[in-house]
Amino acid sequence: MKTSSFFLLPSLADFTSSLEINPNLATAHFKRGFCYYLVEDTSKAQADFLQAAELFEQQRRISDSHLALDILKELRDR
Repeated sequence: MKTSSFFLLPSLADFTSSLEINPNLATAHFKRGFCYYLVEDTSKAQADFLQAAELFEQQRRISDSHLALDILKELRDR
């Protein structure tokens, strides 16, 4: 396990716990997606960024939705 992964595991657990309580937390999906990106779990990162984009759009947070979609596109283009 990489050192960075070791330090990110508590954050991943916290975001996952938050999402178990309220799965509509767009920011938690976004931040967990970023953690997954950093530990190189691309498929989980993509799923979280997509969910974040959809939730941000529902909340009329269009610029945040576009940011999540831009990151998602970048991940898919790799």
